[in-house]
Amino acid sequence: MSAHKLFGTAGIRGKYLDFVTPHLASKLGFALGHFLKNKGSVAIGYDSRTTRDVLFDAFASALLSSGINVYDLGEVPVTVVGFASLFSYDASVMITASHNPPEYNGFKFYRNGREFLRSEESDIEKFTNQSPSYVKWNFVGSYHKKDLSIEYMNYLIKFIRNNREKLRIAVDCVNGATSRYTPYLLTKLGHTVVSINAQSDGYFPAHLAEPSERNLEDTINIVKELDVDFAIAHDGDGDRIAVITSDGTFINTSRIIALMSSYELSKTKSNLVITTIDTSYAIDFIVSKHNAEVIRTRLGGLVNEIVNQPDKSVAFASEPWKPIFPYLGLWIDGIFGALRLTEMISNSDKSLNELLLEIPNYPMVRKNFYCSEESKDLIFKYISEHLPFVFKEKSSVDLFDGIRINMSNGSWVLIRKSGTEPKIRLYAEASNSSELNSIVSKTENIIKMAFDEFGELS
Repeated sequence: MSAHKLFGTAGIRGKYLDFVTPHLASKLGFALGHFLKNKGSVAIGYDSRTTRDVLFDAFASALLSSGINVYDLGEVPVTVVGFASLFSYDASVMITASHNPPEYNGFKFYRNGREFLRSEESDIEKFTNQSPSYVKWNFVGSYHKKDLSIEYMNYLIKFIRNNREKLRIAVDCVNGATSRYTPYLLTKLGHTVVSINAQSDGYFPAHLAEPSERNLEDTINIVKELDVDFAIAHDGDGDRIAVITSDGTFINTSRIIALMSSYELSKTKSNLVITTIDTSYAIDFIVSKHNAEVIRTRLGGLVNEIVNQPDKSVAFASEPWKPIFPYLGLWIDGIFGALRLTEMISNSDKSLNELLLEIPNYPMVRKNFYCSEESKDLIFKYISEHLPFVFKEKSSVDLFDGIRINMSNGSWVLIRKSGTEPKIRLYAEASNSSELNSIVSKTENIIKMAFDEFGELS
């Protein structure tokens, strides 16, 4: 199997039995055992998905058979698994599909306080093609239960400054792994929490696990009726955070990145923010006020980009919904994001709405076009070959993650293949709605032509 056929933009994900199977879980366990040279220990956590137990058993059994000691962290947010990699474990692994629908599951790998680098993912993929390396009976690994919940939560609180004003906050845990974490932590910090969908359920009965504006429609309506300062929503495993104002306005994720960037830059001498290719120019605008720099990378590439900055100190890194706080650790942490945002508002003389007045609100569009996995590469190739000719006013074209057409006036459009689902994604931003509609219309015409060419219905 060639490199990166298993790993997408954020670990390995797919529909259960279509792609992610107990057999694949076993192969990954043996591959990780080979990667670790048949010795050491691995901590494993999982979210609330219904297929977690069968995948855990297959994965853990392969590790034990390879001579690796297994530490079962139980149902935890993925952030706890990232935290676990700071300890003496040789690796930690989360069984999760993050924000994907309940029929999906997958695996994320960590070591040394960070996600696996692309080179390490390539090694795992290479080792899945090798025969299992069983050890003799007297070298089989041992199984242990381990609870890091309290240690993790205490670790987060160490980085939170005193919260001056006590706030009233709604938290939607989407029946996922954050249900015992974010509400508890905010309460411990002295705030009043209204918990929503805080009962663990792998079917995600309230709404789909992605904290998008569409999926949070019911939550937004609830927030409008509550007397809260703002609301936070997570995804299934807790690496994502979405924000809703007291009047029920869903905040564009790029504006939250800009707000957090400004706060982190004000608290450190670091002068660099890293974000992804699909985020707003509002981030650049805010970061420039701190005489700092923005670097953009591919989705799923934040950690690789951070470790490739040996001469620069990174203050903050984030792709939409998914913040990294380098002083905390190089894992995405939506739970700490919730605490840090609360700290920012609590210690400010301004409300969230007032703080957001300082962040530009350029109109943006995000759209998905579903297609078969078999046609996805062909459709993207067609689009990437034809789209540049549509925009004569372009100033540059970026090709490091999809195809992004940058206009001379700062507007842009991005087309990329989803790394976790069978779809083509469209992102666009402009200074006004009229120009944005024109950019999107031109791009959708090319997408339609591509879908027609390969017999797909967009």
